[in-house]
Formats: sequence, structure tokens, C-alpha cells
Amino acid sequence: MKQFTTFILLFITTLTFAQNKLHFGVQLNGNFTTGIPTSNNYPAEYYKGIETFSFSYSGGGTLAYDLADKFSLQSGLLFRKSGDKSGVFPPDPFRSFSLRLYYNKYGLEMPLNVKYALSEKFKIILGASVAYNFFSKYLYNDEISTYNVAFKGNEINPLDLYGNLGIEYNLTDQFSITAYSQFDVLKTQYDYLVFYNSERNYLSLGLNFGYRFN
Repeated sequence: MKQFTTFILLFITTLTFAQNKLHFGVQLNGNFTTGIPTSNNYPAEYYKGIETFSFSYSGGGTLAYDLADKFSLQSGLLFRKSGDKSGVFPPDPFRSFSLRLYYNKYGLEMPLNVKYALSEKFKIILGASVAYNFFSKYLYNDEISTYNVAFKGNEINPLDLYGNLGIEYNLTDQFSITAYSQFDVLKTQYDYLVFYNSERNYLSLGLNFGYRFN
């Protein structure tokens, strides 16, 4: 009986200790994303120089665990929209009108980040995210109307692998704001349908707003 009581007390103490180290929260990330061509072929040269940043976002639940006094581990599950858009393609011998392209993809992201406390207010964030895109599409605008020229499943590889880097500032014990960047190390390419298309990596820069429940 004494051994059983000791086990119960040890279990409760361990559970309480773990709960003190485990933190649940939510986050919303708004960023601007651009594609960086990875080759020197004609589609890449056609795309390079006129790509612009496109607004993207992600959001969802987070889970953090305190590893030590200054280190913590953060994960979660986020819904994300990513992609890029071009600048205006001027008319050419094969097309008599100006054109802008929009590339969008939607899926789930699972981050795994390590946080290191530089001070009571500032933390540096370093890690990686795996994302799977359930569907993607691209559209074009001829300066009059916007057209959906591709449907579900036109991204050749729906898997993304991001490197994450950020600086977090704790506004309070619950609220934080982070200058956050991501770089997709895997090439993104869409099926060739109507327009020239180049393989590229995605770079995102933005702000992350977080709230911790406990």
C-alpha cells in the first residue's frame, strides 16, 4: 500500500511538473511571399525580374514545451495559404495584351521550432516546417478580368519543407509578436498549361502574432 501511495504521489508530481512546462496557444502569421527561380532556362528568364511579393497567411493551434531555463520547443498544426504573383508581362509577338499571373496553394503546416531566450522579452526562433498542399491553382489577369486557368491538383509536388527563422518579442506573458521568415528548400513547379512556368523556391517575410493560454 505504501509503495502504491508513493507511486501515485510521484505520478501526480510528474504530471503537474509536465503541465507547468507544457503550453497551449494559437498564432496568426501574415507574410509576403515571392518565388525565386532555380534554373536559367527560358521560362525562368521570362519570369525573373518581374515577380513581386504576394500576401500569404497561416494560422492555427500551437504547443510549446519548456526544455530548460532558456530553451523551449514549439510545434503545432496550421492552415496556410501560400504562393506568388508576377508583375505585368508586357505584350509580345505571341500575345497582344498585358498579363499578370497569380499562383496560390492551400494546405496544412506542422512546424518544429527551437526558441532561445536572449532576455526576458526577446527570443530567437530557429527550426523547420513540413507542409502538404491539398490543392493549388493559378490564375491570370488580362487587365480586364481574372480567370482561373488551372484546377485542383496542378502542383507537381505538393510537399514543402521550410526553414524557419525569427525574433520574438513578448508583449505580455500571453501575447507575443515575431518577425518571422521562411524559405522553402524544395522546388515548387506547376503543370504547364497555358503560360511559361519555372521551378522556384519560395521566400516569405512577415509578422507572427501569438497568444498563449497557460
